[in-house]
Amino acid sequence: MDEIIETLLEAREELKRLEHIIYVSLKYTRTVDVIINALNRLVGIYDLLVEALLEKAKTENLTQALAKSPALRAKHLGEIYPEDDFLNKHLKFYSFLKTILNM
Repeated sequence: MDEIIETLLEAREELKRLEHIIYVSLKYTRTVDVIINALNRLVGIYDLLVEALLEKAKTENLTQALAKSPALRAKHLGEIYPEDDFLNKHLKFYSFLKTILNM
């Protein structure tokens, strides 16, 4: 359980950094690099949240192993909670962001 809380706290810190990029950096510079950096931070936050949710599912015996790839982790999380529309909406957005950043 401590790992889950630690991962969530790390995600919260990343969110603070993302807010700084959005509110400060974009205020003074409107370059593509700043926007890409913000999107990469957002993907990192999603990675941490997916990891925390999978750890929670593991403690509840809903899964046994965690995939190495972030994309596979997100897919597996969607398979564990198929009825959660809110979660699946965010997992689709996460996948969309990763697709955009890989273009």
